[in-house]
Amino acid sequence: MGTIEDDFTERVSLSNSIINCLYALPESGGDDNYYIYGYNGDSSNFVNTRESFKKCPLGYGKDFDLNKWISTLPLVVRKEIQTMKDNTDIFNISDLPIKYRDKFYACVPDANENYEYWSLEPITMDYLGVINPYDNENLNIYNPKDLNNIVPKK
Repeated sequence: MGTIEDDFTERVSLSNSIINCLYALPESGGDDNYYIYGYNGDSSNFVNTRESFKKCPLGYGKDFDLNKWISTLPLVVRKEIQTMKDNTDIFNISDLPIKYRDKFYACVPDANENYEYWSLEPITMDYLGVINPYDNENLNIYNPKDLNNIVPKK
């Protein structure tokens, strides 16, 4: 089914550094340029997806099997979900009955690998520049373990 993630919560996804944003991207993306913005305001109301991960359904993560999880639900719910699935090409978390959908609130499968935070309110950010993480000639990462040490070549 692919990666299962909360697809119903409106948010602004953020991280604590540029490098962690890059780690969250697919391994290959072609010629994609990404705009870099910074936020220097109050983050006390941000949702920490690492903390939320602890409340996700048992077994949740990158290899989570939604169909297997659905099979553990009461029969009446499974029948309701099956009817929904029969009427759509793609079935998402947001299609689940609300009681079950909400179990996936702020669930991000790679939350323990990336420092993703969510602002549930609009925020104002400062434009910092553009980066293409797939262009190795114009990007120099000196030490991928150092979360703040990413600088473009001059």
